[in-house]
Amino acid sequence: MARSERDNTWDGRYSRIKNIQDPKEDQDVLTLHWAKENKEGLLKALTKTSEEQQKAINNLCDTHKQNLTGQYQTYKENIENIKANIEQLYENIKTTSKTEKETLTNTGDIKKSEIEQAGNTWKTQLGADCYIQKRKKS
Repeated sequence: MARSERDNTWDGRYSRIKNIQDPKEDQDVLTLHWAKENKEGLLKALTKTSEEQQKAINNLCDTHKQNLTGQYQTYKENIENIKANIEQLYENIKTTSKTEKETLTNTGDIKKSEIEQAGNTWKTQLGADCYIQKRKKS
């Protein structure tokens, strides 16, 4: 390793080492002396970065929580609406079935009455015919 007095740099294995006392660029060397002198600034910078990242994570979590809560409420409302629709459909089916049953019963009663009337008419007719036949025989 060789030191150049001209620009205060060290040359080691085809690499230049410079700004040893006050590192400025990414590739500059960091000495223990410089680290001790600047540790407060480093800690503050690291703490600030950590706090910013934590805030970003918290904001992201809050956003996701709000989105999930909103989706949950929407799904819950949809389920309630579906439940109400199913209950209404069930009531409609019950009412329709009851109405159809009443209609069928009424229709059956009407047909029964018509059959009874027709039977009575035939009975009367047959009775009259039998009476006439008996009279003819006598």
